[in-house]
Amino acid sequence: DPGEAIKLRALGVESLFRCAEHARALEHLHPLLNALGLTLWRRQSIALATLLSLRGQLWLQRRRGAERGRELSPEARLRMDVLWSLGVGLSLYDPLNAFILQVRHALLAEQQGSPEHIALARATESFILAWEGGERNRRQSRRAMAAAEERALTTTDPRVRAHLYVMSAGIASAEE
Repeated sequence: DPGEAIKLRALGVESLFRCAEHARALEHLHPLLNALGLTLWRRQSIALATLLSLRGQLWLQRRRGAERGRELSPEARLRMDVLWSLGVGLSLYDPLNAFILQVRHALLAEQQGSPEHIALARATESFILAWEGGERNRRQSRRAMAAAEERALTTTDPRVRAHLYVMSAGIASAEE
């Protein structure tokens, strides 16, 4: 199955990044992104503009709301899994491009109405807001985590529960 092969390649790249094998991970990352029609930006100005555009799209999508109860296509599920995996793996090496992948993941999750992926995205967003600090960010962090927890209740996926626990611990640490 080609979709399963792509998913396994993405998990391999994520593992290489986690093991600090950045050069090897990048060798495999670019062809994988190309297969999905995506790219990483080398120029920070382009990456930042892309990020801001995607954040705006995500804001608008959340105002429209997600479709609930919709059956996900295998292609959409694969794309969300790969974006999630690569965003996590790349986060320690290239935070700006990782954030772009994570926002792409969140946008697709919201468009598709996937409770699992919305919970993953909102919990990550909650942690980032708490880590940035400030009272306004703390309020937004609590709202994002509440939304993540609400979506997590509708799934039995253990990685969602684990991610929420990890992000909650990170938030508690950031708020100390």
